[in-house]
Amino acid sequence: MTGDTAFLKAALDTWRLNVWRGRKAARRAAGTVADRAVTLNDGRDSIASPTASPTVSPTVSVAVLPAVTGLAPDKIAGLTLWLDASDAATLVDSDGDGFLNTWRDKSATGHIVRAPSTDQQPKLADGVTFDGSNDVLEIADAADLNLAASSVGKTLTLVFSTGKDVARRQVLYEQGGSQRGLNLYIEQSAVHLGGWNLAETRWGPSSVSGRIAANTTYVASLTFDAVAGKLSGRLNGASIGSVSGVGLLHEHSGDIGLGRMVGDSYFKDGPVRGDGLGFAGTLREVAFFGWALNSSAQTSLEAHLV
Repeated sequence: MTGDTAFLKAALDTWRLNVWRGRKAARRAAGTVADRAVTLNDGRDSIASPTASPTVSPTVSVAVLPAVTGLAPDKIAGLTLWLDASDAATLVDSDGDGFLNTWRDKSATGHIVRAPSTDQQPKLADGVTFDGSNDVLEIADAADLNLAASSVGKTLTLVFSTGKDVARRQVLYEQGGSQRGLNLYIEQSAVHLGGWNLAETRWGPSSVSGRIAANTTYVASLTFDAVAGKLSGRLNGASIGSVSGVGLLHEHSGDIGLGRMVGDSYFKDGPVRGDGLGFAGTLREVAFFGWALNSSAQTSLEAHLV
């Protein structure tokens, strides 16, 4: 790449990021009725206990988010982690080399999210961009993420942009290991959202999937709800299905990875051990809640994030 070409690419990346930040700021200032839409149980519903056996839903196509202004993650109760690449103050590049050292958590919990070594730092270009190989961010274990003795619900929402390859398996987020955990990953032109607890109150592995394309931005939400007995998923504001038979998710101290598998995880074809399966694309926002959000809360959250 010539110097002029590199300069133009860097300028284009900066322009795209500024446009994205500007659009988010405008939506936050708009303050429509949707900003006041979430009232039921602080974003939770209570449904019957699990009874059915775990299954895997078919991969489905989804619609586009409605054009509404929603609620920021910190306006919804239960937020335990919020990473926002549109907020430059949260992106720490202590070396000034254009690569991310630490991504500051905007939730009140202040989780530590950082690259384990300098050669694994994702690039700051139109968001937090991973190379698909070695780049990874790790999140320290914590009771409100993965170390509680047992959990009855969690909701995880990611905003991500795919690269040119959506066929190869690529991990967006994973916590836990081969016995218990949650994950979101790309494979065979789909994003897969999964959960499992193969000890104690055994259930899963369960997953739902939605079709995706290359070089496209998506909002994906995974909800684990032991009260309803379901694991469900949403993509760009539309349901991509749910599976039943879900029970408690017990403590799982396996490492938490963003943009790459750390340690081990469980996929549709079984467990995989070791580091790898890097994401070749961009993460823009991550919001994690310590319970299962209801559909109203999810709609408002996703409308804000898009």
